[in-house]
Amino acid sequence: MNEGLQVIMTSAFYRDGEPGGIAAGMKFAPDEGVKFCNELEESLLEYDKFTFVQLQSELARLAPRRHDLRPSEACHVIACIYCMQVRNDIRSDEYNGTIFACVLGKTLINCERNPVTLDLTKEMTSKSAVDITVIVKASHLPLDDGATAAIRTVVDHARRQR
Repeated sequence: MNEGLQVIMTSAFYRDGEPGGIAAGMKFAPDEGVKFCNELEESLLEYDKFTFVQLQSELARLAPRRHDLRPSEACHVIACIYCMQVRNDIRSDEYNGTIFACVLGKTLINCERNPVTLDLTKEMTSKSAVDITVIVKASHLPLDDGATAAIRTVVDHARRQR
């Protein structure tokens, strides 16, 4: 499944944009991202021992240093948020959840779920998949200059289709 998958980046957000919110991200070398995703999935056994309140407290403790987290702390933040998302303690939206940026073949994919747990080829044809290529081309703007709002609207719509 997902032969040739590369995970190039993972980000996680919890109450991002609010006081006390936190976000963290990791970029990966081509051979490291899938390994991280597998380890993240395995870490659920350990993180699942903590209650939602305990995970929230841990994120609140780290939030004041959100811009100065060590790589191990960023991984910890991602794992806390991923665990909350998988257990449905939080619902993915613009300010909460995880994002995995992947390349499969020549296709760039952003997923809110861990790509090593999905058949991405099948997922790309589902009604919750969003091909942003047309949106970006139609906007005639770089992502950071306007297409982002249109993409958010489409992604929000796709979330409601699940």
